[in-house]
Amino acid sequence: MRRGASRSIAWGGRTVTLRRAAAATLCLLVGAACGREPATPVPAPAARNEAPAAALDAAPAVVRLLDSLTPEDVVPGVPSIESPLPLHREEEGEAAVPSPVRRLCLALPASECVQIVARVRTVDGAAARLRAQALRRMPAAGAAAPAERDRIEPLPGVVPAPRVEVESAEEARADWHELEALLLPMVGRRGVELVVESATGVAIARLEVRRVTPVERLLAVPRLPADRSIHEWRRVVRRGGDSADALLLHPGGSARWRLAVPFRARVEARLAAASPQEHGLRSEFRIDGTPLFPPPTAPPGEERFVPWSCDLAPWAGRTVELVWSLPADAPGTLLIGAPMLLAPPERPRPNLVVISIDTLRADQVGCYGGNARLTPAIDRLAAEGTRFTRFVSASSWTLPSHATLFSGQEPPVHGATRMNRRVEPQRTPLLATTLAEAGWLTAAFTGGGFLDPSFGLSAGFDRYSTRDPGRTPVGPRATTENPMEPVVRWVTAHRDVPFFLFVHTYVVHDYAPDDDVLAAVAPAGSTLRARDANAHVVRFGAGETELKPALETLYHAALHQADQRVVDRLLDTLSMLDLDERTLVALVSDHGDEWLEHDGIFHGKELWQELVHVPWIVRGPGVARGAAREDVIGHLDVAPTLLARLGVTAPAGMRGADALAPDYETQPVLSRVQGEDGSRVASVTTWPWRLLRRFESEDDPTAEYHLFRLDRDPFERDDLGEREPQQVAALERWLDAKLDECENAAATGGLSVAPQADIGAALRQQLEELGYTGE
Repeated sequence: MRRGASRSIAWGGRTVTLRRAAAATLCLLVGAACGREPATPVPAPAARNEAPAAALDAAPAVVRLLDSLTPEDVVPGVPSIESPLPLHREEEGEAAVPSPVRRLCLALPASECVQIVARVRTVDGAAARLRAQALRRMPAAGAAAPAERDRIEPLPGVVPAPRVEVESAEEARADWHELEALLLPMVGRRGVELVVESATGVAIARLEVRRVTPVERLLAVPRLPADRSIHEWRRVVRRGGDSADALLLHPGGSARWRLAVPFRARVEARLAAASPQEHGLRSEFRIDGTPLFPPPTAPPGEERFVPWSCDLAPWAGRTVELVWSLPADAPGTLLIGAPMLLAPPERPRPNLVVISIDTLRADQVGCYGGNARLTPAIDRLAAEGTRFTRFVSASSWTLPSHATLFSGQEPPVHGATRMNRRVEPQRTPLLATTLAEAGWLTAAFTGGGFLDPSFGLSAGFDRYSTRDPGRTPVGPRATTENPMEPVVRWVTAHRDVPFFLFVHTYVVHDYAPDDDVLAAVAPAGSTLRARDANAHVVRFGAGETELKPALETLYHAALHQADQRVVDRLLDTLSMLDLDERTLVALVSDHGDEWLEHDGIFHGKELWQELVHVPWIVRGPGVARGAAREDVIGHLDVAPTLLARLGVTAPAGMRGADALAPDYETQPVLSRVQGEDGSRVASVTTWPWRLLRRFESEDDPTAEYHLFRLDRDPFERDDLGEREPQQVAALERWLDAKLDECENAAATGGLSVAPQADIGAALRQQLEELGYTGE
């Protein structure tokens, strides 16, 4: 239907009018371009409200302005969104005859986001509710309800329950009530079956379908796991692959802060309009009543956050009031992402950079015995730091391994062990949260997928990007910009404050090098092209094992790309900015990949050595140069080790230890993978022994065992399970005790089952593109 159109259809023996209003047009004012360079303030008035010198000396380097914002500091303003359509009222005598269930099939494309409003009255005061079921196919006119095969299982958080229900029998008998439901976009949806029901009967006076404006959707969609809101206008907001804790500033609204300004201080934020249009959206920023010029402006046509900053040097040493407001006649809503006060600390702190190269097998890295021509930057990092030669991953796929890396908890403790589960930041302390609370600025540049904010790992990051810094974007996200440029710009802009930077790439996981890199790595005469990568991966996965050499070539080229375009570029940036000596750099992977070594391919279902033996290299303050540690160490110890080098106490919830401490005692390492089909594999590694135990299903009482001695059999080809029953029994006792300990730890932390992740249509599609289908 076109804008303003209406349509009548038959439903339950009567005619119901459907109306759909077009989204409100959030026209943006033409104004000054957003200050990509620091804005120039007007001269400061005479000094007043001097702050005590001691307070300024003790000022932290990073002050997150939203953390100090209270509801009293915010004037909400009026959202510039379209009001609901006027009610289409009918006399009660003309309403439909009550019936227990009323159904309607409505054509609704996958990309539509709409609000359904039903005006109902129930019989005998029974409660009523409005439900929605997505359909793959619309039924023919006059046909019965759609068959089960035509229905789509709702994804978590995609079709929320109604927001309003009849509250009491007395109200239900006396009044008409409105039931509402928000329907978000959903992959594969062609239509929706709407059901209004009650136990005794429900009469329908009106049904309304209308588009949802960007601001309404922003306010209605459930908050991300990292959101720690203290007032209703603060949200975790995503824009153009970035997410940030943001303030929603509506027309006529404002926020104020009173703070002491340290020397060399500045205010930073990331700006965007809730609905980018053809004009800029200009706000007002005042310091002690003096307006800043040019004012902070969300630029036209941008669907991403744009950086803005203001130098506070004229106000150094004073206590000032900052007021950020939006004029009452502004035609849109301004998103102010991660506003903060930054100032160089008196005593510099070390920075932390963690690089995660997804799906990197240790045996493919030069300093671990692989082809040194492919990994010169990683090998240089190892030569300048400490290399852990027997590092074992927590699992064989991305989510549980990274959750252990950040939390210092085993997979059964943090609970993110299935595709639809996430880390709960409120009960699981994470590395970024710990460092943010200790005064570090934090940012992450990731490939998304299982590192999407929906899985909880974005908690504690001031900026969190899901644009892969190791891959050249294609399709709708294509750009001419080098994907590492945002990372380099962020480091350069924040070189004067202590920071924690996390960089992650899927380029190796996807066997997806660029053509120029592949040409430099492939054997002479090779006709392999980068565009062949996805097809080769699919065919290899389907059993065409003769493609293994081609897959290895693609993998090696992707590894070389990650080494040169991510690792080497980042190390060079730190060097050029003179940050080498005070930056702790850690390189790690989450898991490896199988290439038929044990008749399997890729990862996520088994725990063979090629899947769990991954690199971990650390360089920087407090780390020995050119050292190789042969302790058996796992992801559990990464966060506590890095925090110790930074002088930060690990939170009590972290169960690992400082692997570089003089009194460190190596412990057996637990690895675990839980299949979506109910299969379970656990392993225990304690040099030189390694035990694998497999159950084929949740209810399978019979375990399958494999025992290997790695010092004599590093490729796990000689199974000693039947010849060493005592060793199997000893390691199984440890494994059972460890799993019981983890179960108790999870219960003590209040987690019996990890919460579900909010997997929307776009994220599910990305996971499928990464090869995770849930099967």
